[in-house]
Amino acid sequence: MKFPNLPSYPYASVRSPSLSAREQVLLNEDLLYLVFSFSHSHLDRWTYRRQTSPPLPPPKYALLPAALTCKAFFLPAIRVLWFESSILYLLRVIPVLVRRGKTFILNGVITEEHMQRVDLYAGCIRRLHSFAFNVKVSSQVYAIVSRLRYPSLVPALKQLKFLSIHNMPLENLNSLFLIKSPTLADIQIGRIDSTTEVVVASFLQHVSSHAQTLDLKGRLTSVTFNVLPQFLRLKMLFLEIQPTTPQVDFLGMCAQIKTLELLWLGIHPEFQYTGTSTAAVEFSSLFSLIIAAPVNPMIDILGIFRSVELPRLGSIRLNFRPTDLSLDPRLAPCLERCVQIAQSRASPLALMLEGSITARWNDLIPLRELKKVAGLHILFEALSVTNNDIQHFFGNANGLC
Repeated sequence: MKFPNLPSYPYASVRSPSLSAREQVLLNEDLLYLVFSFSHSHLDRWTYRRQTSPPLPPPKYALLPAALTCKAFFLPAIRVLWFESSILYLLRVIPVLVRRGKTFILNGVITEEHMQRVDLYAGCIRRLHSFAFNVKVSSQVYAIVSRLRYPSLVPALKQLKFLSIHNMPLENLNSLFLIKSPTLADIQIGRIDSTTEVVVASFLQHVSSHAQTLDLKGRLTSVTFNVLPQFLRLKMLFLEIQPTTPQVDFLGMCAQIKTLELLWLGIHPEFQYTGTSTAAVEFSSLFSLIIAAPVNPMIDILGIFRSVELPRLGSIRLNFRPTDLSLDPRLAPCLERCVQIAQSRASPLALMLEGSITARWNDLIPLRELKKVAGLHILFEALSVTNNDIQHFFGNANGLC
């Protein structure tokens, strides 16, 4: 491989390693191969991993710090990463941002020249997987950067993942308001708790006009659910409902999202939906309904959907989570409610039943009533069948073993 002669761009705050950043990159053959392989627009990082044998994991720990110190290497390097592990890496490009103990503070004025330098890097970011980090950034820094680069520091961002937001220092939660990108389509936020929910809900309000996929997990209350109807283009919604979730008409809130095509509900075993009524009258665009729950909460949720209009529903997927009962007597009534939803449809519906449970043969009897079905998939851990079940199914066939 022939490498071009790249000019050297000195870093504003020079460190004192034995080798320069440029030399560190040039002497790392694996790193160079990885960087320049991804300069091809037709080869994304996942394709490269599949085609490379043996696979070479991206050395992020070496790639990103080196790339930030040499501008000529950053653009191809960021194509390798595609996502940052923290917004902090971008902020550290600002020369006046210094570390004092476990906190980053400013020891000078952030200039437009500093921000233009950040723009060079931030404009390439498409995915931000922001994991919790122990180092804090002064709230003053977030406020200044947010004002200088309104509405978003990363204008081309498409995907955001905060999988453990509850572990982040409170000061760092303000980093959410730096990434209100108009291109942000996929949002995943996990482990929401009472401390972080208000900040998360405020952030969701800012991105509700363009987000298309939303995945929320943790302790959700009306603070979060009340934001859902504000989403104008949301197509896929994933919600985790925990036993600590107050009695909120979350289905009524979801039904107000007129563009919603897929709804995934993960129900905790101890959660009980005690509300006797819901504001949900119709899911006008819903095509796929997925429920992951034990039998008890599953049957309650299906009971609600029986009274809701689902004009475009094309598939139901039920993922039965295991309980203490080896054979749950409520499985048959649960399937009966599912069949009732399917029978109310004018067009055929695909049904998928799965889970790490054991079902009796008689539990599946309600499925015989399915008249309009586009497909039926059953994948349980085990099926309990007696001799009488076999004889009833096959009749008096001689020689049956």
